Amino acid sequence: MKLKIDPDFKNLIPPLSMDEFTQLEDNIISEKRCREAILIWRGFIVDGHNRHDICYKHNIPFGVSKLDFISKDEAMIWITENQLGRRNLSDAVRIELASRRAELLKTKKPIKLRKTIAEAAGVSEQTVHRYLKIVGSGDAETIEQLRRGEIKIGTAYGRMQAESRVIRRIYVRSRGYLRVVERIGRIYGVYWGMDCVFDYEEIDIEIWRRLYKQIKVFKKLASLN
Repeated sequence: MKLKIDPDFKNLIPPLSMDEFTQLEDNIISEKRCREAILIWRGFIVDGHNRHDICYKHNIPFGVSKLDFISKDEAMIWITENQLGRRNLSDAVRIELASRRAELLKTKKPIKLRKTIAEAAGVSEQTVHRYLKIVGSGDAETIEQLRRGEIKIGTAYGRMQAESRVIRRIYVRSRGYLRVVERIGRIYGVYWGMDCVFDYEEIDIEIWRRLYKQIKVFKKLASLN
């Protein structure tokens, strides 16, 4: 029996790692059965997408259990709460799940968003704040490391704050060297006039580091003239 897949439901569920999926597949194949029933609502899978795919691929029978929800939103809230019961999730993934749950809940009743997320994820409100700041920074590599549990949220936040301070220092110091920059001409193929305004938050930190080093060289050269 091929059940229906709702992308909204499936996207709520954190994917298994390759090792986890392989282990699950090996267990089902070796036992030639699926121990846990696949949970559905109105024919759509709400829990057991991986088990369903494995059983369907290898023609292994599986059980089905129907759940009853008032609405799709209620089903999605249940999915997030069910996934939060998994013990192998990183804090980052737990916060993302709890955030999705909170967004659904707030359409039904007033809630304190950050507190609701923190309680569901089992972390402090400060940790929620820090992770959302990291997500807002757009640092995809760090976010993926956090999701995989390779680094702690506090560590990543501290690193982000340190880099932000570096950028600000470079920004402030570089403004004093604009006259030197103007005398030298083009840097990175862009000419900056004396009336320019820097927006350090929109410039890659590595560019700023290189620029600052270059400006120090320019200043030293200029002092010799």
